[in-house]
Amino acid sequence: MSFPQNALPQGYPLRQADGKGLVTLSMETQHHGFRAIALNGFKMLVKSGEINADNSIKEGKRKFTMLRGIIFDMDGTITKPKVDFAAIEREIGAQVGFIIDYAERSSPEERTRALSILERFEAQAAIESELNEGVLEMLEFLSKKKLKKAILTRNSRKSVDTVLRKHNLHFEYIVSREDAKPKPAPDPIFLLSKKMEIHTDHLLMVGDYKYDIMCGKAAGTRTVLLRYKEYVETEVTPDFEITSILEVIEIVERFQPKQISV
Repeated sequence: MSFPQNALPQGYPLRQADGKGLVTLSMETQHHGFRAIALNGFKMLVKSGEINADNSIKEGKRKFTMLRGIIFDMDGTITKPKVDFAAIEREIGAQVGFIIDYAERSSPEERTRALSILERFEAQAAIESELNEGVLEMLEFLSKKKLKKAILTRNSRKSVDTVLRKHNLHFEYIVSREDAKPKPAPDPIFLLSKKMEIHTDHLLMVGDYKYDIMCGKAAGTRTVLLRYKEYVETEVTPDFEITSILEVIEIVERFQPKQISV
């Protein structure tokens, strides 16, 4: 995998750099030198060389960059999960897995048909959407902190607009599947980083599925997994795991200030 070098966090282990400013990361290299520890009630990844024997962070070593923006997944994170993917598969006529991925590898005619079905179900889900508990309070807090907020979703822009209008929500930046290669590719975060004028070191990606975490890690952001009781993630390790969107407040309020060198 190759990513723009300026989108990677400082000190991230590199395997190879080419003349075009790209670096190549192997899967084993991406996790090399990191340990999972608990800090301030959250699970997070820290470089082994920055941890004392008692699992505390070495003084002057782990100087976390200031958080300047937060990127949210929409369906399942800002809103409760509503899209009936099983019903979509039944209408398509086959078990196709992720609809967007299926559409991309299909013929032009089948791609159009599959996306049309998906968009119809998305539109209905958007109309019936419900906010996750605590979303309004959390967003108000972020606004008071003057943190930039963005939506990053594999949904259509039309469904995003419906959700935002229904719940009177405002996000300064939005990237939907029409704008960039969808998650788990890092492309949409690189696009948001440019639009927001914030380096990925200073961004937090919040989502409820492994694709959100994979996308964030590939782009160099910190990551938060909103975990539902029935969902157990084993393929990727987020920097933080939460069970309520309100815990984003704790990450900003309790955790972030303690990582800034005074």
